[in-house]
Amino acid sequence: YNPDDARTKAGRGACYVEKKEMALALADLSEAVGLEPNYAFALRNRGRAYAALGSRTAALADFTAAIAASPAWALPYQDRAAVYQ
Repeated sequence: YNPDDARTKAGRGACYVEKKEMALALADLSEAVGLEPNYAFALRNRGRAYAALGSRTAALADFTAAIAASPAWALPYQDRAAVYQ
């Protein structure tokens, strides 16, 4: 366990998204993306946080980056489609 690892920060950030604590989620997920810019899990969850806050442009950018980083992963496609609904 390393508290400064991108995966640790992304995991905690994803938990904050589930708890609807978006400010804390964005802080951890942005740090994770800063450490690993192509980390699809962090990008997708940061996109979810942005979407929950109504920041559609930022959410779409993160979902698109998550798709580019991991094209076989279906969830970012679903998340991106939901933003357009």
